[in-house]
Amino acid sequence: RQCHQLLALTQTLLARYAGVQDLVVGTPLSARGQPETERMLGLFLNVVAIRADLAGAPSFRELLGRTRERVLRAHAYGDFPFEQLVEALEVARDPAVTPVYQVLFSLRRTSAARASAGLVLEPAQELDTASAKTDLAITIEERAGDWLLDLSFAAELFDAATLERFGEHFENLLRSALAEPARPVWELELLGPAERARVLEEWSGAAPSYPRDLSLAVLFERVAARHPASPALVLRGETLAYRELNARANRLARKLVSLGVGRDARVGLCAERSFEMIVALLAIVKAGGAYVPLDPAYPRERLAFMLEDAGVEVLLVDARLADGLPATRAQRLVLEELELAGYPDDDLPARSGGGDLAYVMYTSGSTGRPKGVQIPQRAISRLVLSADCARLDRTRTLLALAPISFDASTLELWGALLHGAKLVLYPEHVPTAAELERVLKENGVTTLWLTAALFNAIVDERPQALSGLSECLTGGEALSVAHVRRAHAHLPPSVQLINGYGPTENTTFTCCYRIPRELPDGAGSIPIGRPIANTKVYVLDARLRPVPIGVPGELLTGGDGLARGYLGRPELDAERFVANPFGAGKLYRTGDRVRWLASGQLEFLGRTDDQVKIRGHRIEPGEIATLLGAHARVRKAFVAVHESPEVGKQLVAYFEAQDGPPPEPRELAAWLTERLPEYMLPATFVHVEALPMNPNGKVDRKRLPEPSFESRSGQRPRNEMENLLATLWEQVLGVEGVGPQDDFFELGGHSLLAVKLVQAIRDAFGQELELAALVSAPTLAAQAELLHLGIGSQRSGALVKLQPKGSQPPIFCVCSLGGTVLNQRPLALRLGSDQPFFGLQAIDLEAQLGRQASIADYARAYIEAMKKVAPRGPYVVGGHSFGGIVSFEIAQQLTSRGDEVAMLFILDSSLPNLDKGALDRLACAFAFVRGLPYLPGEALSQLRRDPERLARALRQKLRFVAGRTIGAGTRPEAAPEAQPEPGALGVRDVVEMSHWPENNRRIAERHWRAVLGYHPEAYPGRITLFRSRFQSPFLGLGNMMGWDRVALGGVDVVRVPGGHLTVLQPPNVDVLARYFRERLAQKRRAA
Repeated sequence: RQCHQLLALTQTLLARYAGVQDLVVGTPLSARGQPETERMLGLFLNVVAIRADLAGAPSFRELLGRTRERVLRAHAYGDFPFEQLVEALEVARDPAVTPVYQVLFSLRRTSAARASAGLVLEPAQELDTASAKTDLAITIEERAGDWLLDLSFAAELFDAATLERFGEHFENLLRSALAEPARPVWELELLGPAERARVLEEWSGAAPSYPRDLSLAVLFERVAARHPASPALVLRGETLAYRELNARANRLARKLVSLGVGRDARVGLCAERSFEMIVALLAIVKAGGAYVPLDPAYPRERLAFMLEDAGVEVLLVDARLADGLPATRAQRLVLEELELAGYPDDDLPARSGGGDLAYVMYTSGSTGRPKGVQIPQRAISRLVLSADCARLDRTRTLLALAPISFDASTLELWGALLHGAKLVLYPEHVPTAAELERVLKENGVTTLWLTAALFNAIVDERPQALSGLSECLTGGEALSVAHVRRAHAHLPPSVQLINGYGPTENTTFTCCYRIPRELPDGAGSIPIGRPIANTKVYVLDARLRPVPIGVPGELLTGGDGLARGYLGRPELDAERFVANPFGAGKLYRTGDRVRWLASGQLEFLGRTDDQVKIRGHRIEPGEIATLLGAHARVRKAFVAVHESPEVGKQLVAYFEAQDGPPPEPRELAAWLTERLPEYMLPATFVHVEALPMNPNGKVDRKRLPEPSFESRSGQRPRNEMENLLATLWEQVLGVEGVGPQDDFFELGGHSLLAVKLVQAIRDAFGQELELAALVSAPTLAAQAELLHLGIGSQRSGALVKLQPKGSQPPIFCVCSLGGTVLNQRPLALRLGSDQPFFGLQAIDLEAQLGRQASIADYARAYIEAMKKVAPRGPYVVGGHSFGGIVSFEIAQQLTSRGDEVAMLFILDSSLPNLDKGALDRLACAFAFVRGLPYLPGEALSQLRRDPERLARALRQKLRFVAGRTIGAGTRPEAAPEAQPEPGALGVRDVVEMSHWPENNRRIAERHWRAVLGYHPEAYPGRITLFRSRFQSPFLGLGNMMGWDRVALGGVDVVRVPGGHLTVLQPPNVDVLARYFRERLAQKRRAA
């Protein structure tokens, strides 16, 4: 029957589109099978689900027989209601998706008009409801001598052009099936001649001429001869010209030749970015050999395997890395120790050609061991001399940022050296956004490559860092549309973003896409573009036949960029490097699912296997699972990828344990650390009694438990420093409940997340921490200690963003005597989410000034920091204790400059150096007596919270009283930088500091010296004084603590609960915050 034939044809087309052998199509049947329905009015239809079976590559004739059998069986159950079928199958319901089937097929036959009982009955006409009843409805209408293909579709899933092509493919398939019904359905022709020519010829890649047969050494030497004085390399301000670079490489090349290095000999290279590294790389190529880059961060076991597998006979290594390498039979040369003066520095005769080996680069392997990709020299010259992926010429300045074990370095290094351009070597391992911006701008870098993950991090934190570039190439994994939009919003039109795609096996880039500034509305992805010059690309199905435009398939690539294959792995070569069915040579099966867009660009859709890209690194989860399964206490392991908006992709290891208790995650992580590079380590380990399996014997990913990224310490942060730092960890890592002994890297942290943490610490604490410092202090407690030590140091800035969000003018609050502002955080968080609050922490002014800093010096420095946040007033400024004194001077200086001070608030601080006589001491006594009713409650509260702290405070008070009695309140009248006079109270007499960190004690002493030398002048404005209820009899000067003597506008005294140190702690701070909000609102209304 024609219905069966057309349904089989529809099944074939859908299977070819989806690349599946098993699919379900719905088709309507008449539901008038029961006698009682024959005379009833209305539409009686039921939909039956027909399951297609295309397994075993049947011919069209065979498929037709299978389809006929299944349709007839379905007819036997035509009265079974579809809704009951859905309930019986327990299909998860989704209002946006038709259950069981998403494509509806029907055959409609037209009938002529006929007369009955004097009436003319016209054929039924289907009403156009302007809405699709399923994702795709295929209706074939039989007409006189013709057929009409009617397609109804969900507009959010398909466009008209796609469905027009669907109709063409249906017609092509019908014609092919009628002509060759015995041909397998997977081989029937879908593409017409025009579309076939487009995807196999027009779009598959061009091959312009370039010096493909010349070696890299000859190409470089020609450049060096043309531009001998041009700068070739730049590192930390030092420059090496092309003449000297070539000469040094020639001398080392001759040394290598004397050791037996020749054509295709593999030479190990383990070095960090330096002039010596580039010299060594060039020397290896000049000697005719191929370099094998070794990342010093890799575990020794992995490096040992690579050295042995590559057959390395000579190893070049940095002096400081030499001890970290495993023992090997290769002859080791330490670059810094070589004596090469006796070797000639002129060019060697050519010892290799374009077809000889340039390097062997190792990538992750699913079998449990990495595999070496062999790249010929012409693959590199094709990349940088003939390709149109970026503008490369001698006017460019490129940044070498990628490690040489990562194939992006091929573009960076050779893209500069083969054009006479300048190559700037980035001095650090993993860049922070601020450091990268400095290097880019100082060196005038025009061309930059970033992995997608690093690009996203920089765009999130500091997009202006990229503003000086001409071209920014990024890729390594699918680009984020949101980050591309954000980059375009912050970067000038002169910056061109380029999406670079390509596997290592095709030498860095296969396709590139110059991203337009205006992306289409609703764009869900960034295309990977078209093939670069001298590169071939094909989108094929599993049987290596071309798929139509818009249909997913596997990307296969070839051309001059193609690798020779895997070193010593013929079985892998046979699997991944296949004969080109459309021309000469071989093609590499990338395993990437892509599709042609109607514009001729390629769109990346995902993988056909388990391979993943994380932070630009290609990872085979099977390699990790194989290694983990070799652990003595692990029976079986499986590694999957978990993705979250906070941290992106993370590896999760699931494992079954051998008999006995399961190993701790920390044990498994340590074991893998000795065998895998950092980027391949799972973020978490999940023990399961048994890995869930599907009927095909594979792990059922859907039934794997959701991983938990939580703290492992069970403790809570012990102070405000740890509390705020833990909040940053939780934001960066996407975990909960971080404790003091948690390890940043054991909770899923990695190098890029560490860069994010450095930025977050800079924003929150105002401190510049080195990335290496975080790595060496991985626990929360250790990092908090680093931050404690950093307060007031030269790496510390003034501003700390205690609450940076909000639209109101910011509040600035100066630190207490010990220099930290974290005691202000409870207040900052209670003033409302729309109120920014910045702490002004201790800074090391004495190191900058070369003398003792005064209160006026601190005020000037803090004003400079404030104006970076708020260039104009009105300002709200104040401080607690020592900070109150400094904030008074800040208000003085702001007013003298003509800036408006909306509110000067002082938190429990007394006017210094004005305690002159008996009346003042009597006022202090009265103030103390007024606070006596609050003494028992305050003492009891401190006793419950920290009895030892209360005891220390009482001992200090006794020392303070004794000091005041003896010293009679003497104060020095010397210059600010003078030392206190004999008899003056020291800071240890005033504050109990025995439990403070040494750094905070030193800061307090600096601050106290500044206080002793400060003599406040009259202030024209008004002061708001928040005074604690319980006061030491020697702390303040009367009710207004002395400020009434200098505040010409008066003092507004607000009494708040607590003592001098507890006024900023809960629950006292709740009352303080309420009063503060009220006074601030009054000031703003008045303004």
